[in-house]
Amino acid sequence: MPLAKVDTVKSDFDIPKDKLTGNLDFTVSKHVKFKGRVALNDKLVRAEVAGRGWSVAYDIPKNSATAIMTGRIEGADIKLTQFVPDMDWNVVPSPELELSTKLIKQDDWNDRLRLKYDFRSRKGSMQERVFIHKIHKVMISMDNTTNWDGATYFARSKLGYPLCHNLGLRYSMAGGPVVRYKMRPIPRLKIKTETAPKPQTFFASIFYRPELKESADVGLTINTPFGGSKTKGKKTAAGIALRWKF
Repeated sequence: MPLAKVDTVKSDFDIPKDKLTGNLDFTVSKHVKFKGRVALNDKLVRAEVAGRGWSVAYDIPKNSATAIMTGRIEGADIKLTQFVPDMDWNVVPSPELELSTKLIKQDDWNDRLRLKYDFRSRKGSMQERVFIHKIHKVMISMDNTTNWDGATYFARSKLGYPLCHNLGLRYSMAGGPVVRYKMRPIPRLKIKTETAPKPQTFFASIFYRPELKESADVGLTINTPFGGSKTKGKKTAAGIALRWKF
């Protein structure tokens, strides 16, 4: 039996920055996985060890650590996240607590309520998602620093057509409207776009899954400004991503 099994290999290339990063995930036992992120100069920039219900990650450039524990209590999922910036252990314990539960349990309607509170920043947030007929999704999210003025609203419908698979709209007072569009014109090809008139930016991602024995994705992402004074000085960002699942 092999000592380790490779799960996912992923590589990202940022075209304008001429920067290459790679990710490697592999399983070292039935319940333990290791994830590593390597930069172009072959330096390990992030390492993570994950097991059933827990994970510990270390960000080398930022000299910070993140520990996560997950579990379940009656009627809800619970998640504890402890962040240690600059390896300053004086901040412990100051976790972020997350509770996730369901309020609506019907055949055609269901929801997912998520409540968060960060003891370090004393910031709380709420997100409620409602799913209708497994086709439509409506979501609202807000926190205690901006209340309703900073709330984000989102609605999406799965239409299922090749040239219009998903159509969604996100809105907030700060960011304005954002239109999301997803199509699958041919098998194994996914195209996603986001258009944000207020910051005047356009984002697109194109992913193609070749017909291989292993699951593989080849993707191109583009984020570009369009017109107006708000885009002055902003440049187009583009990247290429390759991913294999074994």
